Amino acid sequence: MRTSTLSAFCSPSALHQDFYNVYAFCRWADDLSDEIGDRAESLRLLEWWGRELDALYRGAATHPVFVALGPT
Repeated sequence: MRTSTLSAFCSPSALHQDFYNVYAFCRWADDLSDEIGDRAESLRLLEWWGRELDALYRGAATHPVFVALGPT
């Protein structure tokens, strides 16, 4: 069982989607940092990810991960 699934399983059902939303954010950030294969491109994408996070806090999220994360 994956950690995110275990966390959701062990939490109240009302929080399951919140766990999935946070996991999606973390999974994307991790993939951008170590799955790209090019350090400069990873840094560029992580800067973009940070701008997307800023947009979330401004109420202007457009990326599906951040749209889902908003209510969380």
